[in-house]
Amino acid sequence: MLIFMKHFALFILFIASHLIASAQNSCSFSDNGSANSYTLNSGDVLCIEAGVFTGTILNLDYNAEIRVANGAVFQPSMMLNVNGLISNKGTVKLMSSNTIGSGFSINNDSGALFQFNVAQIFTDAIAINNHKDAQMDFYTAFDLNNGTTVFNEGVMKMKGAMHIQEGSLLTNEGVIYLTNHLTVSGILFNSGIMKVVGSTTIQNTAFFTNKCSYYGKNTFVNNSPQTENYGYINIYGWDTANCKFINNALFYNGDNGIIQSNDFDNYSNITGTGSFTVQQVSRNFGHFGLDGGGINFYDMSPTGNQIFDVQQVIPDNSVSKIAVNLYDTMYISGNCNQMIFPDFLNAPLPVVMTVFETTAPNCIPNIYWKTEEEKNSDYFDIERKSESDYGFKSIARLQASGVSTITHEYNYLDENLPNGKYQYRLKIVDLDGKYNYSRVSYLQVFCGNQEETNVFPNPATDVVNVALQTNADDTYHIAIYDLAGRLVYKNEYSFTNGFNQVQIPISQFQNGYYSLLITNNIKTESFKLLKN
Repeated sequence: MLIFMKHFALFILFIASHLIASAQNSCSFSDNGSANSYTLNSGDVLCIEAGVFTGTILNLDYNAEIRVANGAVFQPSMMLNVNGLISNKGTVKLMSSNTIGSGFSINNDSGALFQFNVAQIFTDAIAINNHKDAQMDFYTAFDLNNGTTVFNEGVMKMKGAMHIQEGSLLTNEGVIYLTNHLTVSGILFNSGIMKVVGSTTIQNTAFFTNKCSYYGKNTFVNNSPQTENYGYINIYGWDTANCKFINNALFYNGDNGIIQSNDFDNYSNITGTGSFTVQQVSRNFGHFGLDGGGINFYDMSPTGNQIFDVQQVIPDNSVSKIAVNLYDTMYISGNCNQMIFPDFLNAPLPVVMTVFETTAPNCIPNIYWKTEEEKNSDYFDIERKSESDYGFKSIARLQASGVSTITHEYNYLDENLPNGKYQYRLKIVDLDGKYNYSRVSYLQVFCGNQEETNVFPNPATDVVNVALQTNADDTYHIAIYDLAGRLVYKNEYSFTNGFNQVQIPISQFQNGYYSLLITNNIKTESFKLLKN
């Protein structure tokens, strides 16, 4: 992280120095669309005010600048000695192959389009700043040379392979869509959305931190001990041979980290918490959960009593295995920087949302959001996920404002919830049926007068007590599973309104961790139980 901050600070200084220098210079040349030739020395500024420029840039010196105005198009037939800055508010199309020098930088402003239509020859480090609501298209492979810095808040579409070389930095807070392979040898910091159709390889020199959503349609291989996940990684293809999550180095998964994959192979050390979901075959040849963080392992096709299908090394006792048949493909982490994410083709958003928050006044969750603009919006689905839920569930629907350019406020009270930790998000649906998701908001509810469940003692030796304060008469099912997912105890209880307590004998259980589930027709609560 210190290395990332160092690179990011240098990048900001680099861009700032160009912007300060350009702000002090007025237009040396103005062009309204021509085929002229220009030689731009240090301090010169060429302003493309309107029309389509198709001429030649014979020299773009250090500290020289090309400014493209809103509505103008810069489409040079050739560029030589390219070392300066292109500031774009309109459209830039590089249709010829140019040799790009070490001082070259791009500032692609909101609403602008910048296209690399053919391969460029990058001889040294460059700097790119792609603002929010801006778009960059790369029609060929893109190598980030040593020292290159790219900061993306908008949309980047790449048709060729991308290599983030050692010493380079890519920071993504927007959307990146790559239809080829990704190799990371430098620093990749993702707090936006990335979709990689080809394979992903994280080399041993790389620093990869994922805080939002990373989708890979081909195999994801981690060879770096500096890889950390605090968001969502989904290796979502169905090709068994080429759709795996393979770990060959130290991998850390944070509290809300989620890994989903078709196949899973671990040859090294995976630590932390969060969850892993595997659709088909899971193999463990290294250490899994050795730090005792309590990873949840969801198996969609269990084949035996052990946690992994192939288990050369037994995982730590803190790891829980749960058999599931669901696969959450639309999860967006609460660590994501932006409020709402478009689809990968940059479809326009029906809603501009400025506030989304959850609070619990008087122990009742209040989901509140505010919009500044709505365009053909239809409705909002409020979705909730508890600690015992695998995926989000819709709990309410509120009508949207349709077409509006004024502020609208919405809120919903989620009443009669038991104590616990919850996640909320909004599904924003427009009149065409297209939809987007908000970020996830986390909330903990704890109120003494609500339903409350206690499991004690824990650890336990002979018996374990389940004490439950209910608000109504109801039937409850209590089940206990071992780490291999085998059912070792199950019973049905009729509880009355008020305080209820039952004793469960566990002296015959083997020592170790168990999962205790308490279920009625409304909710399921899960507890980790240690027998010793």
